[in-house]
Amino acid sequence: MDEKKPSLILVYPSGSYRVLPYLKAAKSLDVKVLQVIDNIPPALNRQMPDDVVSVDFGRVEDAADLVVKAFAGKRPSAVIGIDDSSVILASVIAQKMGLPGNTPQSVGISRDKSKLRESLTKAGLSNIRFYSSRLDADEHTLATRSFYPCVIKPVSLAASRGVIKANNPTEFIEAFSRIRNMLLEDGSDPSTQILVEEYVPGFEIAVDGLLTNGELTLIAIFDKPDPMEGPFFEETIYVTPSRLAPRVQDRVVNLIQLASKAIGLKHGPIHAELRVNDDSIHLIEIAARAIGGKCSTILEYKLGMSLEELIIRHSLGNTASINWPTIKDNNIATGVMMIPIPRSGILNKVSGMEEALSIEGIENIDISIPLKSRVTPLPEGATYLGFIFAKGSTPEVVEYSLRRAHSLLKIEITPEIPIINRHFHLKNEEGLTSNMH
Repeated sequence: MDEKKPSLILVYPSGSYRVLPYLKAAKSLDVKVLQVIDNIPPALNRQMPDDVVSVDFGRVEDAADLVVKAFAGKRPSAVIGIDDSSVILASVIAQKMGLPGNTPQSVGISRDKSKLRESLTKAGLSNIRFYSSRLDADEHTLATRSFYPCVIKPVSLAASRGVIKANNPTEFIEAFSRIRNMLLEDGSDPSTQILVEEYVPGFEIAVDGLLTNGELTLIAIFDKPDPMEGPFFEETIYVTPSRLAPRVQDRVVNLIQLASKAIGLKHGPIHAELRVNDDSIHLIEIAARAIGGKCSTILEYKLGMSLEELIIRHSLGNTASINWPTIKDNNIATGVMMIPIPRSGILNKVSGMEEALSIEGIENIDISIPLKSRVTPLPEGATYLGFIFAKGSTPEVVEYSLRRAHSLLKIEITPEIPIINRHFHLKNEEGLTSNMH
């Protein structure tokens, strides 16, 4: 490897489409990429080049030690975890290699919704009522003691997966049981925590920024114009710049700055979710990563470069060519619609693409799930059908274009034929039950 060429470590789950924009950005910057991915089969792992290491993300300390040993002679300058599943491991690797990054403790708090709520409350930054409970708790007992309306959610999942609102004890029991079944099917331990917190009404926004020595530089505030009132909280449209009043936006940024310091986040990208109402601003979540999915594409007009390039430059300390004050609204509004999955089944066909693409302002439509794949909507589902990207003169124009394009798409999902793998119970002439495979 060219010793004069800068290098960095990317940590990501195998199969992630988030890695491609980072690889593209690194190539454009002439930065060498060392890759850490999860659980490649041993036969394939032996064929990996020496700049790729496969580890078990679930065994963080062992995985980090393996990475340190594998890349000891390559002298990387930074470590980037590109999604929720990789940020803790990335922070441990950075700590062990003496590289810039957040502490594993601070990242751990951001990854655990219950710990985050505790930290924000202790710092005086949140007055949202909450409590946490084990997965195997009795939901009937909890329901009689809870406050309403409330939101029940797993402590570590992202993208609103498993997040359900309950308005009364009956809905609480149903929601808690549903989340439990989902987590158990995912392999969670019965001791896994579930967070119950007060439902906060209001307008939901998302915020991306970069922390440098603990100081926040705002990248974008995204409005979520669809009402997110439950029972599920599926994200659909993101539009920037925000239509919130400047004084409210300033309060949002200040709250995120204070929250970052409260939990110890100091370096790298952050992505936050907040609710704004007439009375106050509430921080719901903050993650030590950039915006997920393919949504970062809509920021290129604002930044003059890809978000991934900005993050790589920042991680390497190469920000001299970035005029930070110019990262602001520039008379171009952009937006993305995460196409929701309307029902479970097999994705058979998506038509109307040509008509949707002809709508003024629509830049691209990306159907991410292959045809003939099984699809599952929220709250159990973990993916979107795809993305619609748009730009325009104002946020209102962009929002209209996205809604119009989506209305022209015809999504055909056929019911999945169940696999019969249980005993059939047949009664014989004497009325006795016999089992037949």
